[in-house]
Amino acid sequence: MDGQLKYYALSDNVTEFVKSSDDMWGQVKTSREKVALADCESGHKELIRNFCRSIMHGEELVSPGDEGLKAVEFINALILSGKKNAPVNIPVDRAEYEALLKKLRETSKRKVTAKTKRVTDPRH
Repeated sequence: MDGQLKYYALSDNVTEFVKSSDDMWGQVKTSREKVALADCESGHKELIRNFCRSIMHGEELVSPGDEGLKAVEFINALILSGKKNAPVNIPVDRAEYEALLKKLRETSKRKVTAKTKRVTDPRH
């Protein structure tokens, strides 16, 4: 929101804290730590600028397309593995993945939800 990265370190392991705390609403203590960031342009505007400069002036790409394809392939593997409830290879079997997408499209239904507000912590 304010252009700053905020990092909060936990004083304890959350799992251990939950197991050992007697306070139902207890919270792990946190401390805010400063994170040094490079002072540079970022975001879509910078990526597009870099892409154009790569074409026009040979500037090295900040985010090459093949890296993006690897990320998409990884996500596809996560989806397929989760739906099969079994490990899958990367790259995923294209025919199997396309069959999954077809099945999901055919069985997809519009989800109607009511806005629900649950208050579980009396302090908030």
